[in-house]
Amino acid sequence: MTLVVQPSRDGGWPLDNRTILDRLVDALGQLMDAVGLNGTRLRWRWQNRRRARGATSLDRAIRFRTVTGRHKMCPGCRSLIATSASTCPECGTPVAHVSGPGAGRILEWLMPGASLTTAGVITANFAVYVLMGAVGGFHVPEGGGFGALFSLLGFRWEVLLRFGSGYGPLIVDGEVWRVFTPLFIHAGLLHVFFNCFVMLQVGRLMEEEYGAAKTWVVYLVGGVAGGLSSNFLRPALLLGTVPYVGASGAVFSLVGLAIAHGWRRGGAYGAQLQRGMLRWAIYILLFGFVMGADNFAHVGGLVAGGLLGLLLPAGRPGHDAPLWRAAAVAGISIVVWAFVMAGLHGGEALARFR
Repeated sequence: MTLVVQPSRDGGWPLDNRTILDRLVDALGQLMDAVGLNGTRLRWRWQNRRRARGATSLDRAIRFRTVTGRHKMCPGCRSLIATSASTCPECGTPVAHVSGPGAGRILEWLMPGASLTTAGVITANFAVYVLMGAVGGFHVPEGGGFGALFSLLGFRWEVLLRFGSGYGPLIVDGEVWRVFTPLFIHAGLLHVFFNCFVMLQVGRLMEEEYGAAKTWVVYLVGGVAGGLSSNFLRPALLLGTVPYVGASGAVFSLVGLAIAHGWRRGGAYGAQLQRGMLRWAIYILLFGFVMGADNFAHVGGLVAGGLLGLLLPAGRPGHDAPLWRAAAVAGISIVVWAFVMAGLHGGEALARFR
């Protein structure tokens, strides 16, 4: 049923919906008309302002309801079902992977086009970067070249070590949490921006194919594999041991996942996905050689993501969604634990290098 609200006789707003301010503006407009001024324009501008304010209030109310609501939509029959449901009671479609109301929607609004895991990783990367700058201070690199540009608004090695940069000897000595913290620590502004940009491109694509939980698990496992490759494969090849920071190994694991998924899927889409991701991999590896980035971590993450792509069941979680959700929560808990350990014991490593 549609309701039509008639305007008032004086050309203003509906008589039953006017506030005191509306009446004052109306009276002022009539006074301006009486003395030869453009009172109609004043009323028109006030109406536009009211309309915009009403649209903002409506948008705010809709957003609040989508965060606090108790239902989600079935992708099969479009029925509204309980957020806790794993199968649609109307058509039987698995819906455990369908995102419902919750805090994750806020992240998706803050970063339009980014899905839950992608938005969460990007938010965490920038939050850690800002925290490191606030606590340890930013460092202006000396000299020039690409290396200095990549370290712009970066940090001294002491700050990186204090917050949990990966370093093989320290990991072997018991600081196992340094396997996880480097995935969210970056050496400079361009470093974090570049990794987040690639994550935005590749991460949301993989979330469409695998869902948020699987994507996050692959991201974390691949990032750890990349860090271990950097910390232990490099010295095994007699190339020395260097500290490792950055999400590029984890991002590369999603590139490897996409390549494997394209190969398994086949067809025109699969071939196109493979070619696109292979180009990403080649470009980033070449860029890594130019910038002096850690390609050991890149290759380690790429191989790990590719292997997981060959082993994991294709598609979003269905009836096994609770298992993947539990694995995702466990991964988040491990990362939180790692940063708590960095806060408690990260400074102890500095004494060994002074």
